[in-house]
Amino acid sequence: MKGRSRLDLLLVSQAAVSEEVLALQRADWVRMEITTGTQGRPGVKANTLVQGGFGRLEVARSDQLAFYSNKVGGFRVFCGSANITSVFVPAIEEWRSGGPMTVPCPACKIDHPLDQLNYRPPASFGRLVVTAYDVQYSAFAAEFESFMPHLSGPFELVYQRI
Repeated sequence: MKGRSRLDLLLVSQAAVSEEVLALQRADWVRMEITTGTQGRPGVKANTLVQGGFGRLEVARSDQLAFYSNKVGGFRVFCGSANITSVFVPAIEEWRSGGPMTVPCPACKIDHPLDQLNYRPPASFGRLVVTAYDVQYSAFAAEFESFMPHLSGPFELVYQRI
């Protein structure tokens, strides 16, 4: 029998933040009892940030732009109504190797910026990611930004099935 897949919720932002800011945010989560300490384990008020709580909460940053998407079951990429997933995969690999951040659309014959495409389920490019691991429900609290005073958005929500 196969085990169930895990659902993680990611809040992705292109904001650049320092490690010091991330440390302040982690300390605030402990103070607000959302987490219990540096390992990001759920605190007694974990469900105030994520409906139903989470297995672990993490915030991470990168100096480089990263791509965040679903894992199990994949995703599809569209330019308008044309499915361009088959040309997206080589384009993202080329971008990760230092190439342009564009993909040629065989339908409309235009090179589109990778971050301007329509992803189903949603995917995003960012430098900052807040990850709620192993959630029971697929929703952050409506007022989630009030629980992250040190982090700046806007944030895009990405569902990641593992």
